[in-house]
Parts: sequence; C-alpha cells; structure tokens
Amino acid sequence: RDLLICGTYQLVEGTEGRRAEEQTRLGRLWALRVDNDGVGDQSHDADDPKADDDNQSYRHHGLSVTAESMLDVPGVFDIKWSGNGESDSSLLGHAAADGQLYVYHLHHNTAGTRTLQIA
Repeated sequence: RDLLICGTYQLVEGTEGRRAEEQTRLGRLWALRVDNDGVGDQSHDADDPKADDDNQSYRHHGLSVTAESMLDVPGVFDIKWSGNGESDSSLLGHAAADGQLYVYHLHHNTAGTRTLQIA
C-alpha cells in the first residue's frame, strides 16, 4: 500500500470576524504515492530534505513522496476510506467545511498514476 491521501483546511484571512456562514474555508485533497527505496540519504540531514518541484516529489531518508493528483475542495474536516485503495471500487468520503459530504472514487490511469474523481 503506497497511497496517502492528505486533506487540508485553510480559513481565509480577513473572514475570521464574520459570521460562520460568511467565512471562506478552502481545502485540498492530495493523492500521494509513498515509496521506500530502502536507501537512506546520508548527504542530507533531517532539516535539509530533497524536493523536486518539477514533478511535485519529496525525498528524505529513503522515502519518496510524489503527488499523483490534487483537487481544490471546500475545507477538509475529515476523510475516510471505504475499501482498500487498491481498486477502482475504493471510495473516499470527505466531510467538508461547507457542511456537505463528498464521495470520490479512486481511478487508476493508464500511466500508472491514480486520481480522485467525484463518485
């Protein structure tokens, strides 16, 4: 299992003093591939990880994290898998800051990457 889903939440500055329904809350869902090549990178310490902005990947101490897809969504309160993440039948639920529940399925592309698509 090499897939990590990361959800973010950001309250837009300048909306904090407004009523809750008038505040803007942004989010993102990231599908990240995590690989362990078993080779520790001794040339960089914990405070100096390698990043590759061209393909949105990050490598540190033998772990490589690469963004496979990203969705702009309402702020993410919680996410939960249904299924094992290995097949197109896997679903991801997203409890959002706009009070809605969104459901996505995991799509395997022919290029070998995975994307989240609204179910």
